[in-house]
Amino acid sequence: MQNSLFSHANNLVEKGSKKLAKFQFDESITLLQEAKSIDPTLGNCDFYIEIAKSCKNAGLSENSSSCEIAEIWNELKAKMRDLGGAPEHYKETWIYFARRLRELDEFDAQGALANCKYFIHEGVCTLHLKKYPDAYEILKVAAKHYGDEFPARYWGYFGDAALAVKEYGKANNAYLKLLTINPFEIDWATLQKKKLRSVFKQLAEDGSIALAYANLPYFAWREEIIEVPQGDTFITEFVQKIDDYADQYDNLEPTKKAHLFALYAFADQTEPEANANFRAKMKALSPDLFKDYIHVITSR
Repeated sequence: MQNSLFSHANNLVEKGSKKLAKFQFDESITLLQEAKSIDPTLGNCDFYIEIAKSCKNAGLSENSSSCEIAEIWNELKAKMRDLGGAPEHYKETWIYFARRLRELDEFDAQGALANCKYFIHEGVCTLHLKKYPDAYEILKVAAKHYGDEFPARYWGYFGDAALAVKEYGKANNAYLKLLTINPFEIDWATLQKKKLRSVFKQLAEDGSIALAYANLPYFAWREEIIEVPQGDTFITEFVQKIDDYADQYDNLEPTKKAHLFALYAFADQTEPEANANFRAKMKALSPDLFKDYIHVITSR
């Protein structure tokens, strides 16, 4: 009988935790308090009840918008700095906030940067809150810290923040890295580069969504939405890492071909006098696009 009661208490804790994740705080508190009344040794009940009450007192509910949640997330972050550390319930609250923000599908759906402590990088929150100067400074530091581990999506975030604060060179380089590494990682919820959206929409109308993403890097360059600086070592080094297809282009998916064509075009632009080999590969990948490329560079 006693084992059955304890099992029921654990089930109540699990249900209470799920209600907490949905920001249904009253139901969560009721379930957790009932669990504790059955088994007072369940120490995590008080922990989760404290989180639920804190969120409720902050004015949050299951109907709260992503911006409202992000505002509180940032307030907790500021308190952590003031305290010189993070109390455990703050850390756990950030985890719940991160999950809820991703569930609302307005924030980074894939979670956070590798090794990010609380699942969503604060730069993402500040960007969605349109606090662009703060987001720019935070993401600039993050890009330097993570280096090669900085994901494509976060280069997009950095480009958004940089463009908003009129750091146009930084914005161009960030968007260029996003499109080079993985154009499928664009977060349309934050994108500041409106012309990229327009070109993508046109490409999607003319073909499949997947192919539109893959073709976006080349057409972004073609329409002069982004610039490929000469001597850009990032481009050449990235292409060297993935340039292992030899003459097996016929076996590649159309999306892979399209993205690879753009990468060779970018590499050709970094050193147009030294990369005849890239042009041969571009022609092998897509004779029609290569013809278009030659027309574009000779007419500029």
